[in-house]
Amino acid sequence: MPKSINLDMIASQFSGIIANEINRNAVGYQISAEYTKYHLQPFNEMYMDSLSVRDEMNKGDSQFVQIMIVIGFSILLIIWLNYIILNMGVLSKNKSYGAIHNILGGSSVTLLKKYISFALLFSVLVFIIVLFIYPFVYKIIASFSGYHYSLFTENDFPIFGKFLVMLLLFSVLSGTFQYLISKKMVGRNISETQKYMQKRFFNFLIQFQLVTFVVLLTSMFFVNRQIKLIRQSDLGFNTENTFSIYMMSNNDQVLFKQEFAQLSYINAIANGENLFSSGYVQHSVYIEGTDNEIETQIIPGDHNYIEAYDIELLSGKNLDSAKIPTWEEFFNIKRKSSTVVEVLVNEEFVRKAGLKNPIGTILSGEVGNKAQIVGVIENVRNLPFYYNTKPMVVGYDLPFYVMNLVVSVKNGFEPVFLKEVEKFFKERNLASYIDQLVLKYDYETIYSKEESLRKFIQIFSIIILLTMIMGLVGLSLYISESKTKEIGIRKVNGAKISEVIVLLNKDFVKWVAIAFIIATPIAWYALRLWLENFAYKTTLSWWIFALAGLLALGIALLTVSWQSWKAATRNPVESLRYE
Repeated sequence: MPKSINLDMIASQFSGIIANEINRNAVGYQISAEYTKYHLQPFNEMYMDSLSVRDEMNKGDSQFVQIMIVIGFSILLIIWLNYIILNMGVLSKNKSYGAIHNILGGSSVTLLKKYISFALLFSVLVFIIVLFIYPFVYKIIASFSGYHYSLFTENDFPIFGKFLVMLLLFSVLSGTFQYLISKKMVGRNISETQKYMQKRFFNFLIQFQLVTFVVLLTSMFFVNRQIKLIRQSDLGFNTENTFSIYMMSNNDQVLFKQEFAQLSYINAIANGENLFSSGYVQHSVYIEGTDNEIETQIIPGDHNYIEAYDIELLSGKNLDSAKIPTWEEFFNIKRKSSTVVEVLVNEEFVRKAGLKNPIGTILSGEVGNKAQIVGVIENVRNLPFYYNTKPMVVGYDLPFYVMNLVVSVKNGFEPVFLKEVEKFFKERNLASYIDQLVLKYDYETIYSKEESLRKFIQIFSIIILLTMIMGLVGLSLYISESKTKEIGIRKVNGAKISEVIVLLNKDFVKWVAIAFIIATPIAWYALRLWLENFAYKTTLSWWIFALAGLLALGIALLTVSWQSWKAATRNPVESLRYE
């Protein structure tokens, strides 16, 4: 798109054209371009950057994708490192293999090819297995993430090609590392520098996966905590038994109210917009006689609205039912020009406007001609937790007519009510649209990103835990084999089994401690960035970081202690026989 194009200017002109077209066809009613605001966005940005757009389309989230990419590559690297660690453990137990290969005249190139071939063979076998199990894994992931992607299409061949190149690269690197390590193990005279570099390499292998595990474990705790905060917070209005029902015509609206008002399990039926909104749409409202402008939500709702949503009226009175206009009266310009509309405002509106005595205050601006505050209601969290509580104006005789009903039913009668609603729409040949016409507060849909992130982190944590355990087993095997002579000498000199176990495990304790020190600021920074998406968020408590570190330490010690115990209980004669 050329940089010279001004999207805001085009959107403003487009809004004006739509408003003029509506006014040209309207009977007795005119609107301004403020009520037909449009925003333009390039097609290539719509999927990832349109989360606030209210429609039925599935949308992606660039932040979520970035998190998944980082975690995915971390897992890939950890699996590769653990493959090397496990092979080092096996090589330390079979040092003679390389020596025999040299004695029999085998060249270094042949040995290198053999290691690379083995690594490539294992990689290809795993890749084939993954292709077979992919359909089953895909169904599991799609069931809780909401993301659906069909592999094996013609567009996926470039992906397969890149993956195979990556597979080949990792196989060559794995085989080369094993070859270099085996050469060091064959030689008896290893310099102190080589030993130091070898030790540093081991430290990196184990600490990288420990750091990743601690970061993921900490993230899982805090994501769960944030979701728990959202689930358990009082929103200030009834979300359990309240339904928002869109009507296709005014006649249907009248008939629905007449028919359902007679049912014993109906608490209240109100004309009004769905209170919960996925995004904040702001309107400009002015305090009469001042220059005080308040950016606020304007929510259409009649005298039954706060009862239907069980919102507390703090002061003043409710909207007067006698002043709620009929369909015909609503579109009468003469009446509207001389009518002062009754409205309710929330506590946040009173605070932002700086009103000491809000009752009786006259408002103007996007509320229409004039509106008078008759009551103050409590603050409600009718927006996702990404937003702070916003000023709110509730009234019915506003510039826009709403073809929507809000119905509150008694506990336990939701299924009965929905059957009756389905019957009502079926009689009007609208049963197939019931999912779009009947809405309820749906936590899973509103916070689907957070739920998907939580479940993905749990799965990734389990994967990393399993691969880390395998790596720890391989590393403990390598360490115990490399200290065979030292263990034998200590036991001959009277060392206890517990002392030998401490000797073998102390490095792991040190590695976990270092990993915790590295992981904590990384996790804190990443979580702080994630929590910035929310206006209402949990606190980054220190004890959760400590708990993640202790769990990582406990898992590491439990994993390596078995191998350490085997090495500690070995007969010292066997340990020194070949030394």
